Amino acid sequence: MPARRSAQITQRQLCGRLAQLAVWPYLVLWLVFLWRLRGLLKAAALPGGLYSPATASRLRMLGWLLTLAGLAASIIESAAKIMIFIRLVDYPGLGWFEPAQINFSFTTLITGLTLITVARVMILGVKMREELDVTV
Repeated sequence: MPARRSAQITQRQLCGRLAQLAVWPYLVLWLVFLWRLRGLLKAAALPGGLYSPATASRLRMLGWLLTLAGLAASIIESAAKIMIFIRLVDYPGLGWFEPAQINFSFTTLITGLTLITVARVMILGVKMREELDVTV
């Protein structure tokens, strides 16, 4: 019997795991963002590296990372919070969707879209610099 009992998951353990799932997505997102930002800053610190196509593409990648991974992290976090809420509150008229539990970070979205826009401007600056180097 003890082996069978250990395979069962209690309500408290399930809520604990769901709580971790509600916290980890944004932590992982920001750790990956900081790691990639570190690489961007290292590449930009090289001579001639600030206005290079590689820096612009890394900046664009950071923008897409924040935009798409921020959306995914919001969905995962909200789904985990909804599951915790459903497990803890017994309300017969409540379905899976509870609008009050939806959480979305507009700061992450705006920051990501801003980085994508800045990357586009940097790409135009790189092209203009290359044209200037050719004509001079």
